[in-house]
Amino acid sequence: MDVDEMIETDEVIDIEAVDDDVDSLPTTVASENVFVSPAVENEELLSLQPPSLDEIPVVSPALIQPAVENEELLSVQPPSLDVEPSAVLPSDSAPVVLPTPPTSAADTNETSVAEPMDAAPVAEPMDAAPVVTLAHTESADLLPATGQVAPVPPAHRQPQQQIVSPPFDEVRKMRRGNVVPLFLTFATEPDLDPLAAFAKLRGPGNCYLLEYTDAALQLTHSVIGTEPYRTIQANDGVDPLALLEPELGKFEVDPAYALSPPILNGAAVGYVGYDCVRCWEARVARHELQDAPPSVPDAVLMLGASCVSFDHRAGTTTIVALCSLEADRCDNYERAQQRIVDLKQRLLGPPVAPPADGAGSQRGEAVSNVGRDGYEAFVGKLKQHIVDGDIIQTVPSQRVARPTSAHAFSVYRQLRALNPSRYMFYLELPAAEIRLVGASPELLLQVGGDRTLVTHPIAGTRHRGATPADDDRLAAELLDDVKERAEHIMLVDLGRNDLNRVCQPLSTKVDSLMQIERYSHVMHIVSQLSGKLRPECTVFDAFRSIFPAGTLSGAPKVMAMELIAQLERQRRGPYGGAVGYFAFTGEADLCIAIRMALFKHNTAYLQAGAGIVFDSEPAAEYQETLNKMAAVMRAIDLAEARGHPLPSSKPESSDVEMADPADAPSAAAADPDSDAASAESAVAEAAAAAEESKPEPDAANPEPASASDAAATARESAAAAFHAPLMSIVDALPTSQLPRRRKPRPVAAGDGNVTLLIDNYDSFTWNLYQYVSQLGSTVVVWRNDETTVDKCLALKPARVIISPGPGAPKDAGVSAELVKALAGKVPILGVCLGHQVVFELFGGTVSHAGEIVHGKTSRLEHDSKGVFADVPNEIQVIRYHSLAGVPDTLPDTLEVTARSQPGGIIQGIRHKTYKIEGVQFHPESIKTEFGMEMIKNFLNMTGGTW
Repeated sequence: MDVDEMIETDEVIDIEAVDDDVDSLPTTVASENVFVSPAVENEELLSLQPPSLDEIPVVSPALIQPAVENEELLSVQPPSLDVEPSAVLPSDSAPVVLPTPPTSAADTNETSVAEPMDAAPVAEPMDAAPVVTLAHTESADLLPATGQVAPVPPAHRQPQQQIVSPPFDEVRKMRRGNVVPLFLTFATEPDLDPLAAFAKLRGPGNCYLLEYTDAALQLTHSVIGTEPYRTIQANDGVDPLALLEPELGKFEVDPAYALSPPILNGAAVGYVGYDCVRCWEARVARHELQDAPPSVPDAVLMLGASCVSFDHRAGTTTIVALCSLEADRCDNYERAQQRIVDLKQRLLGPPVAPPADGAGSQRGEAVSNVGRDGYEAFVGKLKQHIVDGDIIQTVPSQRVARPTSAHAFSVYRQLRALNPSRYMFYLELPAAEIRLVGASPELLLQVGGDRTLVTHPIAGTRHRGATPADDDRLAAELLDDVKERAEHIMLVDLGRNDLNRVCQPLSTKVDSLMQIERYSHVMHIVSQLSGKLRPECTVFDAFRSIFPAGTLSGAPKVMAMELIAQLERQRRGPYGGAVGYFAFTGEADLCIAIRMALFKHNTAYLQAGAGIVFDSEPAAEYQETLNKMAAVMRAIDLAEARGHPLPSSKPESSDVEMADPADAPSAAAADPDSDAASAESAVAEAAAAAEESKPEPDAANPEPASASDAAATARESAAAAFHAPLMSIVDALPTSQLPRRRKPRPVAAGDGNVTLLIDNYDSFTWNLYQYVSQLGSTVVVWRNDETTVDKCLALKPARVIISPGPGAPKDAGVSAELVKALAGKVPILGVCLGHQVVFELFGGTVSHAGEIVHGKTSRLEHDSKGVFADVPNEIQVIRYHSLAGVPDTLPDTLEVTARSQPGGIIQGIRHKTYKIEGVQFHPESIKTEFGMEMIKNFLNMTGGTW
């Protein structure tokens, strides 16, 4: 018996005991690591007695595709549940008898906790050792058991009647795949919408509602899933993706019969929490964290064999159930068809009241885990790390706990109307005793059927203007904002790096750069990045590479996450992770878990962060976290009130997520003297500000009398706080939308054409990999603490590149020793930190540059030799650094090849004897001109001396 078979038989398995002789295991083995819950013994579904074929239409797959562009979009409106009962089936049809629901947990052996979930438990179940719970239900019988396609059944075996697509005769003949989605599509009933449908379909187990909007924030799709056949629930130390990958690997869907969106073909739906990164990054895992309240699983993923989808553009409802192609296909077809009939009967049945709220309607006191003083202290410490060269940006957060009588579903009902977003979700997870409510604007990762990855960095926000002219003015102002542009370019470069780790280097590209996207009440700077997975990589490799988002961690990402762990010292849980699905077809669609609340035991937990850069103001960053929580906080207020009219889908007031700190009341009313300062006043003020009418133009946008003087004073104060010499913030020069660049000639590939790239744990290393690969060289990437000089020498590389990275040369691991060992033997290029390694190795001193420059452009003057051959002078290059070589300590063996203007900071060096060069700027950045030409010049170098 193998491990998978034991899981199917619901045994408790000790993973560590499964080494050599699995067959020697006893029937039940106690374990602290893995728990496999017993199957739910639901009653057998009765014989299929379908309705008349004339009464329920069969719709072809083409009819569930999106409608043409001129069809009217539907608004996101909370429905009324006061609807009249609808006929379930035609009167002349034989009745369909549903299975009798279990009467108690004892009757089903189910481990999930039934309603009500909000009662305080006797003990916290999640305080135990890391576990993986695989909860098995009867619907698993719809799915394959062996992973093999069964022989085509004889033609005389046919279902009694057929009301779904595809028809059984097609399913009978299928030779590709081992599972096929059966579906029934019909016009959406006037009194049926996703919220009413969810209330009818939800049960005592895990379930979800996912909703998607377009750029105009109009609903496109809603998907409901209940009664998953299996739920993966992972705690600290357990990689949920390692468990999920073999589970999804059992299924294959013939692309010719796959439905859209991909979630309809079967999927694992749920969340992967921020802390799961500890399974994949050892440096982050070495920091001990408290299991802060609320105690929740690191990940929960529900695997379902059926779902209900609303296509709001087409005005249709589709019910899907998966049919196994193994064993008796006719029996499997009938079972899946019966499941569809059962779901339609419930959908068209009488209205079901939404989950009841608790007693009382008063808002509880919202308490922060750090308070104003604590968060502003975070900002000060991180700014010092920026000065010291450790980070470019980091995103610390604060968590607020608010007792509430409102049910999470009531809050979701209000939130989707108050703050419609591209991704909206409601996850009800009784087994984990939590519910998640969210409206996220940002995609983390989308994987298509052709293995193309897409991600959308979003950074930079303004409110919409009152008139078209005002709107255009605000858009131009946003694109011209130096700070906003710099942060966005950093996120684009970081996103390219994450894609390049798993994508074919010739495929990764920036589809659109720094475009303005206009939403109902805000506009953003948005870019789109894409790439195609390398053959040896999977969707799970892609997720690990891009997770967590740079907008929730920072850059360099690993160092930023280490600093977050040191400051916050508590697990983040779902916040900052991902919510969405991994489809059975290998596709995926997941958003960033932000603008959300976690509900457990009558308390809502909200969390938000702010991106800290050198020119951040502590008070403003603290206020930004409150503004980001204000929409969810307001939704809780409305849900508690219960008697207020439902808000429209497009709030008349300013966007509560991005409320202007200048317009919001001061948060100083919060008690500054308490240990864990109450955030009640501050959050209440932010939410109240969002509900007020916009002030008069003059009051809302006062003309600053001396903006330049105020900015200069702020810069001087920030620099003085760190006692750094000549500290200043460098403004970026204006740049074209796309860098002008010659098309480089590829370097001829051949034996010995191997480039060794040492990764100093940077967020841009793999962009260097992309450029070098595109130019024809084989690239080997090793992290600075995962290799040795001897191992590198054994590789016999044709050349070496030392990457950028956080910190100073002492933090570059094997880099300096490797340069020393290969000096005079092969060409060597140091980039940023690599440049500083070379400068210091040969006798120079690296210290504060006198400038803090991150994601901003500078004009470069160079000597037109070496890596700068045939490169025009005074080009614009991107810089990410606060340290640099001190000119007065330049060793005699080195010469300066480039300087930034104005300022004269050393940007390039060259060894006078050895073929060793260094550049302080980033040639691999999307906004550096002629960057690939410089890399090409380096790759064309041969030998170790000039």
